[in-house]
Amino acid sequence: MTNTVETIQTPSKDEYGIVATFSEQSLRQLSNIQDQLHEYLGDAIWLTPQRALHSTLMEIVCDREYPTPRNELFTNWYHQYSHQVTETLGDLPPITITFSEIEISARAIIVRSVSSKAYNDIRSKLLSKIELPKGTKLPPDITHCTLARFNSALNLEETIRQLRNIQCNITENVTSFKLLKDLGPPTFEPKTIQLYNLHT
Repeated sequence: MTNTVETIQTPSKDEYGIVATFSEQSLRQLSNIQDQLHEYLGDAIWLTPQRALHSTLMEIVCDREYPTPRNELFTNWYHQYSHQVTETLGDLPPITITFSEIEISARAIIVRSVSSKAYNDIRSKLLSKIELPKGTKLPPDITHCTLARFNSALNLEETIRQLRNIQCNITENVTSFKLLKDLGPPTFEPKTIQLYNLHT
């Protein structure tokens, strides 16, 4: 039997990532799905606050142990590579992403796109011109948004069965990415460092 994994909201400062945020319409749709999740699972889950909902393009400095303070690593990266990110993204057209799947794993409940080609093409272009700080994990190969994590161990198969009727069909037109700091717990108060506009 596989159970879900409790995720403690441990404070973690000085994390930075390049992400896409959502339109007000998409946020309302995502919040509606979260309401349904809570209706089924109650306090067995905790929800990502609306202000922190996002889809990650890539992390720059993440929740890992580094030999150098995270804010120092970020400052060095930013001075060296932010202009490359600006130029690369500025040459690319806006993209449309449809989130149509709800995926329940042992660690999280996410919405995801069936195709990650658009994000993965951008990731490849960026990684051909920049380097992530040593110790930062490579970008994911999916396009997703984390809606909830677990406060307690639940039977995973039963949880999937309970949530099988929740539907997702959210289309987001991405015209920019943001370099954000501190998207995570406990405050979930992301701060925008820079806006990277796509070519319009």
